[in-house]
Amino acid sequence: FAAWAYEDAARRERLCRIYNDLFNCIRQREFDGSHLKLPGFSQCFELHGSQRNAIWRVVQSGNTGLFHAVGAGKTAIMVAASMELRRLGLANKPAHIVPNHCLEQYAAELVRLYPSAAVLMATKEDLAGDRRREFVARVATGDWDAIVMTHSTFELLPMSAGFTADFIKDTIREIEMAVRMCSADSRSNRIVKQLERMKKTWKIRLERLENQDRKDDFLCWEALGVDWLAYDEAHSAKNLFRHTKMARIAGLPLSNSQRAFDLYLKSRHTMSLYRGEHRGVVLATATPVANSMAEVHTFQRFLQPNTLRSLGLEQFDAWAATFGETVTALEIAPDGSGYRLNTRFARFINVPDLMTVFCDVSDIRTREMLKLPVPILKGDKPRTVTCKPSEQLRAFVRSLVKRAERLKTARVDPREDNMLMIASEGRLAALDMRLINGRQPADPGGKVAQCAREVHNIWQETASLKRAQLVFCDLSTPKSGMAFSVYQALREELIELGLPAEQIAFIHDAETDSQKA
Repeated sequence: FAAWAYEDAARRERLCRIYNDLFNCIRQREFDGSHLKLPGFSQCFELHGSQRNAIWRVVQSGNTGLFHAVGAGKTAIMVAASMELRRLGLANKPAHIVPNHCLEQYAAELVRLYPSAAVLMATKEDLAGDRRREFVARVATGDWDAIVMTHSTFELLPMSAGFTADFIKDTIREIEMAVRMCSADSRSNRIVKQLERMKKTWKIRLERLENQDRKDDFLCWEALGVDWLAYDEAHSAKNLFRHTKMARIAGLPLSNSQRAFDLYLKSRHTMSLYRGEHRGVVLATATPVANSMAEVHTFQRFLQPNTLRSLGLEQFDAWAATFGETVTALEIAPDGSGYRLNTRFARFINVPDLMTVFCDVSDIRTREMLKLPVPILKGDKPRTVTCKPSEQLRAFVRSLVKRAERLKTARVDPREDNMLMIASEGRLAALDMRLINGRQPADPGGKVAQCAREVHNIWQETASLKRAQLVFCDLSTPKSGMAFSVYQALREELIELGLPAEQIAFIHDAETDSQKA
């Protein structure tokens, strides 16, 4: 297609003119917040220039993605921006949505920055039983400078059934239009079936909503009167629904999380209070793109839906055709037995124009741009400790390869064996064979033993300084009873090497949100 498009000079010039008129015609605005006085700010520390500029950006331009590196001070930006908007009459009742374990910490920081602010901290207990009505009344009738609540509490206050039903009906109509467009192409049967399944899922969701008996439907998000949202750690809401013809392309998860859908509805409602303009929503995260290129489009849907609509990029397939490209390359097979060709959505094209559109609502500050004071890494790079596989591990991996081959050649019931089970067991075995068979003896050259020796050596070297060490392991968390756990095994190894038991703690010991904070 690209070769055909460029063959004819007149056609080439016409397409180039259309593209330039749409995308290559924007000059990025620069924000300078050095003049801000910020009445009410405690001056407990001096704001950096990047923070002042971001505050002024939120006040001036509305919807903003605060994509600053960890430690850049996003909390202070959100707090100061919301207080400044309220002082200027541009926001009446700001709400700050934070991770569950950060509620008290965030509220304390807000009061430290603005000691005279009227702050309402909403806990899970405030939405329990009859206290739910009291809480909604306090929020709706109170003159609050800021309402701070957790992600969980935020989700417990849904949008009204009417608003949600109208949105779902619009989504079903969009899917039906996509089905009609694909039905004309005889090669799109698989895509049509995928879209029909999505349509059925949304219809079931609509039926459940309409049949739901909600006695307190007035206790919904709209009743609170919140007209400005600051959502911290926004990457937790990145799994937003999408319908696409690229259903079988790797790198494009089609997950549809309730958390993302809930935030999407509430961000739409908030923007409707500003006559549909891009105002009232701030999303903050240090990792806007973590696993998939499609996450850029997700944040654009949250923050600049009108821009996407005007550019014809509201649908993901149109966006992907303009700014992305699928790449087919050799990859190691999941069973590790060889290589295979796999197609992934993994390459950006027209990057300058994408960033021009995206940066209209994004304030991006990397660690290099901010020159944050961070500790120097010993040796200037991470050190990798390699462990040789035991004979038991080698034999088990060979059995996994045979199971994977059997899935290809025989009709195996997925409930009996499947590729996900094989990959999961492979991960467990690579960590410690005792996760597969608890009666296996400990491997003195395995990862647990190697890690214990490394931790013990560092403990001895820093004993006089009383330094703490963090050990991360995302598998085999502590379990009750006799089940094997890598955490418990590592603890026993460390105690055997001489570390005092009282100086070893698990993060799982903190059970409540206040303990985690």
